[in-house]
Amino acid sequence: MACTDEQVVMGSELGQAADRALVLEDDPILAELLAGVLVREGFNAVVTGTVAAALAQLEQHEVELVLLDYQLPDGDGATVLEALVRRAPSVPIIVVTGHGDERLAVRMMQLGASDYLVKDADLRSNLRLALTRARSEAVRRRRLERLERQARDDVALRQVLLDALPTAAVLLDRSGMVLAANARADAGRGMRGRRLNDPMELLGAIGEEATVRRRHHEALAGAAVAGVEVVVADRCFDLQWQPVSVGLVLLMARDVTEARHRELQRDELEREIERGQRLEALGTFAGGVAHEFNNLLGTIIGSIDLLRMNQVEVGVVLDPMASAAARARELVRQLLIFARDEHGEREQVDLVQVVEAQLDLVTRLVGGTSALRYERPDHAVPVAVDVAQLTQALMHLVSNARHAMATTERDAEMVVSITSEDGLAVLSVRDNGCGIDELRQHRIFEPFYSTKPPGQGTGLGLAAVDGIVKRHGGVIAVESGLGRGTTVRISLPLAAETAPASTPSMAVRSYRLLLVDDEPVILDAMGELLRASGCRVHLADSPDAAVTLLSEDSSRFDAVITDMNMPGTTGTDFPELVRARWPGLPLVVMSGYLENVDRQRLLSGLVDEILDKPCSARAILRAVDAVLNRRQQASGPQAVQR
Repeated sequence: MACTDEQVVMGSELGQAADRALVLEDDPILAELLAGVLVREGFNAVVTGTVAAALAQLEQHEVELVLLDYQLPDGDGATVLEALVRRAPSVPIIVVTGHGDERLAVRMMQLGASDYLVKDADLRSNLRLALTRARSEAVRRRRLERLERQARDDVALRQVLLDALPTAAVLLDRSGMVLAANARADAGRGMRGRRLNDPMELLGAIGEEATVRRRHHEALAGAAVAGVEVVVADRCFDLQWQPVSVGLVLLMARDVTEARHRELQRDELEREIERGQRLEALGTFAGGVAHEFNNLLGTIIGSIDLLRMNQVEVGVVLDPMASAAARARELVRQLLIFARDEHGEREQVDLVQVVEAQLDLVTRLVGGTSALRYERPDHAVPVAVDVAQLTQALMHLVSNARHAMATTERDAEMVVSITSEDGLAVLSVRDNGCGIDELRQHRIFEPFYSTKPPGQGTGLGLAAVDGIVKRHGGVIAVESGLGRGTTVRISLPLAAETAPASTPSMAVRSYRLLLVDDEPVILDAMGELLRASGCRVHLADSPDAAVTLLSEDSSRFDAVITDMNMPGTTGTDFPELVRARWPGLPLVVMSGYLENVDRQRLLSGLVDEILDKPCSARAILRAVDAVLNRRQQASGPQAVQR
């Protein structure tokens, strides 16, 4: 009797660990045979003789395998197979038929069957082999489904992470193909699936800088690259390439416009702090500087009076006068350095010499030598610094220490010391003043924060010092406590020591010089000194007079030495005229004061050397030596001999 709609369960009880197999066979004897093989192979076998019952089983239970008779009472094998594949596309289906037709077998395999068996004497053994293949196929399909689910999950997670980034971002493979893009990057442009050869496309622009494209391709090739900033429509973006995994690169474009604006504002604030502190310190120094100049002028004036009264020999007063004049010149130089508003170029100097050049001003500021002790090493301490800024930092520290000592009843004592250790140059200023408690120490570098009483400080001094030290790659540290005084240490990187330059001798020269200055006393005196050194000198008291001499015959001059600021000119008028009309003529300028920006512009091609006034004949000759030597080396051994 044929199986119809009833279901026959064979094998271990359903619901246990064994897989469920569905047998569609209307012949009860053959159904029992097939089910027996399935049970022996470890399946729970469910037998049904109709398509309707089989589909109901698939609706109600998970089935791992289907054995399908090609001929069934309520449908042919092809129709049933198509229905089963639609209902359970991942379940292996083995077709069993009494017809050994190869064309039928091919058709059934095309419709989705995983195997095809003929009802013959070898059915049992063939079924066992088919079950082995079906199980392997099921394992493969499950693994594939798991990988597909994982891939879908990875894609979804990747998109969530990209969307969470606060920047425009795309994920690229090594060919530059966009695998994923967040909303900020896509912006309706369909980035996904495009090949991104120019990273500027991420910003809706085309890059012109070769650097941007080169770094892009280096990152895709697996190299570690640094970011680059680009400007698009007045907005500043930071492009970054970040390796994610093998063959994948994350390209991000972060809008840093506001951050750059804040940096510019902070830099300007720091400059305002420095300007304010410089003015405050200059006001403090004014009394001491005036006293110092009066002493120097007193020495010079007194020596001149003695000479006029014929009271002493000339040689007796020359040394004091020269010493006073040199000291006055150095004092002016220090004040100009300190008052300079620009950030100058760094130069390698001896920290000991820089500090010692300011000791007189420091002593005046502190209130006398009894209150100041200076400790120095017995060797040079080379550093690469902007001397003007370092001088400002020292003066700020000294001014702060003086204020702190003024609030105590103890005798003031300040120690300025220099040491070198562990590759660092350390400049320390220690005082025995009131000190700073621990709660306020962490705030003393904040702009406008002051530990002084109202009206006695702006709170800008240490903020300015902190900015100067950081710009030089150094660190600043403070040790203090209430009633225990304060020590501030500035640590700067040591520079490699270089051999000291030799001082040129005052040998006789035969240079032919044109000297230009509107001050008759300076012009005549310097002319005589240069002639005494062996030079042939022509004098001009104005740019017009100098142009007249040059127009007559410029070849009779080896160099022009001129003052920068003369009546009727803007400073650079005469040098520009000389360079335009006589481009090969060496030009040395002298000036009482030049901003750094002016000095750099002049030396960029307008003039050959710059001398700070007042300057000596020796300094002028050294400058001419340097210019002519450079030109001779540049033109080779056939240069004109002077």
